[in-house]
Formats: sequence, structure tokens, C-alpha cells
Amino acid sequence: MRKLICLLAACLLLMPAAAADMSEYRCGDAGLTLSLPQGDEWVILTEDVQEGDPAVDFFDTDVETLRTSMEQSGIRFEAITQDRMCEITIVATRDRTTRRTFNYAAADRDELQAQAQAYVDKDYSSDSPGLDYTAWELIPSGDLLYLRFDGEVSVETSNTRFVQYVTIYNGWMISLSLLSFNGQMPEEYEQLAADIAHSVRFDEA
Repeated sequence: MRKLICLLAACLLLMPAAAADMSEYRCGDAGLTLSLPQGDEWVILTEDVQEGDPAVDFFDTDVETLRTSMEQSGIRFEAITQDRMCEITIVATRDRTTRRTFNYAAADRDELQAQAQAYVDKDYSSDSPGLDYTAWELIPSGDLLYLRFDGEVSVETSNTRFVQYVTIYNGWMISLSLLSFNGQMPEEYEQLAADIAHSVRFDEA
């Protein structure tokens, strides 16, 4: 896969992220389950959002607009804090490229490493000003293998730090993005992203 999606996702909680309760969610067509944080601080948005869902009012829009926006971006889940300083975005998509790669864990490690390094080395100034991938590593998780990225998005008035986990399994690309909008990435937020990534399970290989 040549194009990894970097989506806005944020995490700056009024309470420590490590203390957040977790609940299980399912993405039926991909045959996967994962856990997302719960509690009064969190608003959870799913791809099958319905009328009356508090998330609709929170995003100050309507159901059809939310569904269309998520579908166009391949977003299956969003988790955002009430103070709008924390948002976690889960993308699940499949296309010709992901079907060809099919499974990161079975892919050539040298090729994956070269792909990851290319994202770190790339100059994004023309396409995405302020975006910078700063580091990467390979993270095994059961049957899955993730590329984990660190990075930042800097503009004149703010500096955003992000963590992104990306994998392909069963021909599905799964991307978890978490950004901290205060210019820092506390360890508890890194741990929250890791916990969600490690919670991803597919029904079968």
C-alpha cells in the first residue's frame, strides 16, 4: 500500500486517558472488533449513526451529512472528548492495493520498512503544509503487524502531535489515528492508542 491515510484524531482529556473505560465495537463487513474509550468525557460516532444519537447534535450537523462524510473517508468510528480536544479516528477500507498486499504480517519486512521510511523522509510542504512524519516502528500484535508512526502538524497558531497505527489484514487496511492538540504527546495518550490498536481482532484469517 502506497498511500497511508493520516486523519485527524485527537487526545487531550480532562482525566487521564489510561483511566478511561473501554467498550467493544464491531465493524461487520470487515469482520473485526475493537475497543474504544467510554465515559462522560467521550462522544462516540459510528458509521451507522442514527437519528437521535447525541453525536449528531455534538457535531452540529445532520445524520446524512455525517454518514456521507464518514463513508467518503472510510471512517468507521470516531471518539472525541466533550472539550473537543481529543478525537480518535478509525478507518477501515479495502481496494486493489490492499488486496494485493493483503497482510502486513506476511509482507516483506524490508519493503515495509522502506515504505515507512519514505513517509518519514517525504517533504509534505506542497501537498499538506505543516505535516511531518517524524518516526516509525514495526509493532506486532497477535496475528497483526502494525506500522506505527509519530508526527506533527504545525501551523502558525498551533502544533498538533499525532500517533498513527496502520495495518493490512485480510485485504483490509485499518488505520487508527490519535492527535494531541496541545503540542505534546503524553505517555498515557500513547498508551491509549496502543490499547485500541492491540484490541483489534478479526473473526478469521
